[in-house]
Amino acid sequence: MWTSFVAQAVSAALALGPVQPPSESAPAPPATPSPVPAAETGSAPCPAEGRDESALAAAKQLFETGVSHYEAAEFDQAIHAWYEALSLVPRTSENRKVRAELVYNIARAQERAYDVDHDARRLRRAKRALERFLEEVEAIYPEAEVPTQRAATENRLREIDRKIAEAEAEARRRERERLEAMRPKFDPVLDRRQRRRNVGMLGAGAALTVLGAGALGMMGAGIGLARSASSELPDLTTEADLHRRREVLAQGALGDRLVIAGAVTGGVLLLVGLPLVIAGGLFERERKAYKASYAVAPALDDRGIGLRFGR
Repeated sequence: MWTSFVAQAVSAALALGPVQPPSESAPAPPATPSPVPAAETGSAPCPAEGRDESALAAAKQLFETGVSHYEAAEFDQAIHAWYEALSLVPRTSENRKVRAELVYNIARAQERAYDVDHDARRLRRAKRALERFLEEVEAIYPEAEVPTQRAATENRLREIDRKIAEAEAEARRRERERLEAMRPKFDPVLDRRQRRRNVGMLGAGAALTVLGAGALGMMGAGIGLARSASSELPDLTTEADLHRRREVLAQGALGDRLVIAGAVTGGVLLLVGLPLVIAGGLFERERKAYKASYAVAPALDDRGIGLRFGR
């Protein structure tokens, strides 16, 4: 069963040993002893043997499907098919080698897939698969072949480690570029212009606010004059008080004018001055925060993530 399908799965041109480096060719089929036919044992096959033969037949078809996908550079499909085949091969001592070599072929397909999409997770999966294969080397190969198989597999692992290191370095480089693009861009000319605008708004607002407060003080003075006149006027009832009465009336009229002028002027000045002070203060705080975010920006290098000051 399994021996016969493995022998015919791929041609000699594709028959790369599982310890060879990945290439453009399809991986070599794993080899394992087939179950002993019932005719040779002189007894009828037991149900377990029938189930094993059925599973191996299905695994044979899945292996051939995986080879076809591998040759077409459809590595994900090949990996999936070989994982399915692996799940069907019984976990017996006779099948230990074929399971290990299927794992090796899966690792090769993961490496080839990395060459296409540069997803470093594939390299880590390939490494785990090869480490799993390496654990089986002594059990599945003759003692004379073990050093060669182990050395070749360890070479593959070193190559994968090198690729992982390169992939991680490239990921750090891309992250540095991303952080660089996120850094705020600082324009010193614009900063000076904004600062002048903000200082002007704060100065003008403060001046208008002071003037408005002065106008309100004038309104207070007018209120005082008007109240003084109102309190004094009832006592000026005789003809002798006529001159004083006129003065008090003029004082009251002046107080009324001061109240109206102070209220109107002070209100307008405060309505303009206070918003200017508030807006100028907010704009200036925003300018300083923007400048600070430029001066202290995130940075990433081989030592890790940190802060960078200035350009």
